[in-house]
Amino acid sequence: MLSIIIPTLNEEKYLPKLLESIKNQSFRDYEIIVADANSKDKTRKISKKYRCKLIKGGSQARGINNGAKAAKYNTLLILDADSSLPKDFLKKNFNVFKKKNLEIASCYIRPRNAKINDELTHTLSNVYYFFNKRIRPFIPSFCFFIKKEFFFKVGCFNEKVPWLIDLDFSNKLPKKIKYDILPVHVELSIRMAQRLGRFKQARLMFLLGFLRFLRKNYYGKYEY
Repeated sequence: MLSIIIPTLNEEKYLPKLLESIKNQSFRDYEIIVADANSKDKTRKISKKYRCKLIKGGSQARGINNGAKAAKYNTLLILDADSSLPKDFLKKNFNVFKKKNLEIASCYIRPRNAKINDELTHTLSNVYYFFNKRIRPFIPSFCFFIKKEFFFKVGCFNEKVPWLIDLDFSNKLPKKIKYDILPVHVELSIRMAQRLGRFKQARLMFLLGFLRFLRKNYYGKYEY
C-alpha cells in the first residue's frame, strides 16, 4: 500500500538508521526502493541487507523520479537517507493521509543530536510550514507523502535543477491542492548545518521562504 523511495549516494553512515527505523514500524504494508547513484561505499550492500528494491539513481531529482516509476503502490513516501522515523510514524501519518484523501502531505522536522541554534532554526522552519500551508505550501524533499498519479500529473522533479529541487517542485504545484501537514514529525540529521555552517543554513532557509513567496526558483550550486 506504500512505496518508500530513498535516493542515495554514499549514505553508509546514515542509511542503516533510517532502514532500522522503518523496520521497527508497526505499519508493515510497504516496499522500500533505494535509487542509488553508483555509491562507492557500502550503501548498496546495506540496501540489499534490508531487502530493498535497488534501482538506478543519479541526481536527487532523478533518483526520486526513477523510484516513482518503479513503485508498485499508489501512495509514495519520499525520504532523505539521513532522516529517521519515530514510533508509529508510518501508521499514523498514512492513516491521516488516506482518511483526508490528500494528494500530498509533509511533516514537521525534529533535528537529531541538535544544538540550541539547530533547534531554533528548525522550529522557525516548522512555523513557516504551518503559516503557509493554506496559502503557498512548501514541500520539503526530505520527507513527504504523495499520490503517485498526482506526482506524475504535476511533472515529477525537474532533473535540470542542480539543487533545491523542492523549491522548483513547490512552485509548480496547482493553487488548489489537497494538502496538509501530518501529525507525526520526521527526525533529520544536522549534516546540512555542519556542511554549510549554521549561519549559511539559516540564510538559505530565509531565502527559500522568500523565493517561494515570489514563486521564483534557485539555480545556484550546492557548495560546502
